[in-house]
Amino acid sequence: MSGQWRVKCVYPDGKTVGYTKNLNLDASSHTIQRGISENCPFMRNRVLVHTNMHKYPFSHHTLGKMFYIDFNSYNDDPGQFEVVSADDNPLIGKITYTKETLVPYNKNLMFYPIPFEMLETYEEKPQMLVEVTDKNGREMPAVCHSMKCSFMHIKAVGEVTSFTYNASTKKLTVTGTGLPNNISKLQSIDFAKSSCKPIPTDTATGALSGSSIECTLARNPTCGSWLPKVTTPLGNIPQGSSVKAQDIPCTISAATPLKDLNLLGEDKITFTGTNFPHEL
Repeated sequence: MSGQWRVKCVYPDGKTVGYTKNLNLDASSHTIQRGISENCPFMRNRVLVHTNMHKYPFSHHTLGKMFYIDFNSYNDDPGQFEVVSADDNPLIGKITYTKETLVPYNKNLMFYPIPFEMLETYEEKPQMLVEVTDKNGREMPAVCHSMKCSFMHIKAVGEVTSFTYNASTKKLTVTGTGLPNNISKLQSIDFAKSSCKPIPTDTATGALSGSSIECTLARNPTCGSWLPKVTTPLGNIPQGSSVKAQDIPCTISAATPLKDLNLLGEDKITFTGTNFPHEL
């Protein structure tokens, strides 16, 4: 077999056709793809050509040539591409032309199998990711973990108006309005990187009156500027605008060793003091 050939493409209107320039029998997939992009401009950057050159070396032209085209980002029926003989250097030999458009699943587009984990599911109540912004502009994320769930916005009914902390007894007193009046309505109290356990007066309410909460820190506070955090099963109780953070100081009473230190470092120094962080 000898001569040259061209690729015929059909435009989206179904009538206009285009032809590549003459192609040699040993044309590579890159050459064919470039020819289609140059002479069928509506297919520019939308085709990927594969040939069987790895199966039949260049010297075996007599065995014929096969190639197929993948269409990328093209949402119409591309029409049937064909191989035709060049006008000025026609193919010579016993030639049979075949063409086929792969149409799987009775659709007009070909696609590769999609892994199951990449498929989207459509649910009436899908998982929701929600961000709620408080009055200070801070975003508090919320998530619904089930595919069958709903989202309910619950307005805070209480407010912290003031608090005091006694460093000698580690006692925290929180006052406000609409505070929990029963231990079952209180989830946690935190202050200065420590949990705070309510001081019980009886088994049902503890030191909870609805207007004040008394509790004792479970461990020494961590130095810094802190506000109490009161959490109920319905969320955090907000702070009033007049509530100011309380400063918890750190003190360093000793550091050893203080002399004969290595100028290149690597010495381990132990600091002694109060209100250091429990975790670094």
